[in-house]
Amino acid sequence: MKKSIKSNYIYNLLYQMLILILPLITTPYISRILGAENIGIYSYTLSISAFFILFGSLGIGLYGQREIAYLQEDVKKRSKVFWEIIILKCITMSISLLIFYLTCIVKYSEYSLYYRILILEIIANMLDISWFFQGLEEFKKKYSS
Repeated sequence: MKKSIKSNYIYNLLYQMLILILPLITTPYISRILGAENIGIYSYTLSISAFFILFGSLGIGLYGQREIAYLQEDVKKRSKVFWEIIILKCITMSISLLIFYLTCIVKYSEYSLYYRILILEIIANMLDISWFFQGLEEFKKKYSS
């Protein structure tokens, strides 16, 4: 199957635009509902969880994208590398999640409700395989499923 650079470019462009536009739509609504103080608390706790996501992912997405791109034609090797990267990411993100839980929820209980909600973001990042589709250069599958 021949991959179209033009269609991949368009799908990736749409994805990047969605990432930029969606917060512009949701932020005013969320700000009105939560209020200034709760938005501040959420932003603070989100920034802390972002550090744990950053340290837990360790650039594995970029590495996975590159390795999958190298092995586009060999399905068996690609499958092996995919599962190796998934396991590595799950291990590193689990360690990060454990440290996040121990430091943010157990030790500092002032915003523990916010931290507990943000655990979902860490888990979602652990299960994200967008790097796989970017390595395959098949953006349509990523967005149309």
